Amino acid sequence: MWAERLSPSRMNANSATKAWNSLCPPAQIYPIVMSALILFNLYRGTYRYAITHLVALVIGTTFLWVLCAAHLEFAAYALLLLPVIFFVFLLALLFYDQSFFDIKRSYTPGCDSQCDCEDGEDQCRCEPRC
Repeated sequence: MWAERLSPSRMNANSATKAWNSLCPPAQIYPIVMSALILFNLYRGTYRYAITHLVALVIGTTFLWVLCAAHLEFAAYALLLLPVIFFVFLLALLFYDQSFFDIKRSYTPGCDSQCDCEDGEDQCRCEPRC
């Protein structure tokens, strides 16, 4: 029965607008973000990833819609926003703690290094002796 309502001969712009408006906000935001990712993949020429993300778009939007239909909007928002919040947290952590990227010493097998470090210095001057 629902397949008849979604058939191309019966679909028009008005029914597509009604279908879009019937989605809850998480189920509307997710396809927009995923569409941008799909367009980026197509631009880069990674068509396999674009198809994978297209499948994820359909499954993810359907899952968010089911959560909203079951009156679990909080869970839908959580599934949508938690990865974003976690990503922003990790970026902030990386930008705050720049020492994460510093390489203090490197080890070369068979070589001994004599370092000239004083207390309080951030950088050591090492001269390898092989």
